[in-house]
Parts: sequence; structure tokens; C-alpha cells
Amino acid sequence: MAQRVHRLTDTPFLLPEHYALLLRELAREINENGYQMTRTSKTVCDRCVERGAPIARSHVNFVLIGLSYAGHRFEGREQAAEQLGDLLVANPLKLCHAAQMNLSETDLGHLRAWITGGLAFQV
Repeated sequence: MAQRVHRLTDTPFLLPEHYALLLRELAREINENGYQMTRTSKTVCDRCVERGAPIARSHVNFVLIGLSYAGHRFEGREQAAEQLGDLLVANPLKLCHAAQMNLSETDLGHLRAWITGGLAFQV
């Protein structure tokens, strides 16, 4: 299911633990230094690569843009990786719907597990 969604929507094909790392580093960076698209994506990408995850800057940008499309505002509140993950699931879901790829409840569960499942474990 993840590969189908990736091919259709360009959602980064990352392992759940890599999504978890990306989301944790994203929350950390914004909480520590605020949000500025260019700086935030570079710093998050660099931190993820330093920790051994094959996360490209384009992956981070996709996540940041997806969160923005979901209506998330990065300013004025504490960021939590779990909240960001829940919001991020909405982006590929909307893209699938726009492409007329209807997801079953089982598919939706797999999508959530793919993007947010790694957050249950410490990376």
C-alpha cells in the first residue's frame, strides 16, 4: 500500500522509523529555533542524515508543505511529533482522493501505520 501511495502522490517512501525521526527532529527544530522553511528543512535534513537516516531535503520539504496544506501553523505553539504525524497523514489521503484512489479502512490504517507507526518507538 505504501508503494502505491508513493507512486501516485510522491509521498516520500521512508520507513516508519525514518518518518518518526523526521517528525521528532522537525518538532525539536521548530521548538528550539522557530520556523523558517529554508533553515528548518536544511537543519532537519542534516540532523536526520547525521543519525543515519536516508532523508533528503526534498522529503523534509514535502512534509513541511503537506503540514501547511493540512492547515497547520508552526508559529505560536509547542510542536509535538505525534501531532505533526497525525496531521501529515491528511496530505497523502487528500492526494489519493484527488487522484480517485479510494482507500478502505484497512488501507487508511496501513497509511497511518506507515507515517506515524514509528513514533511509538524511541529512535
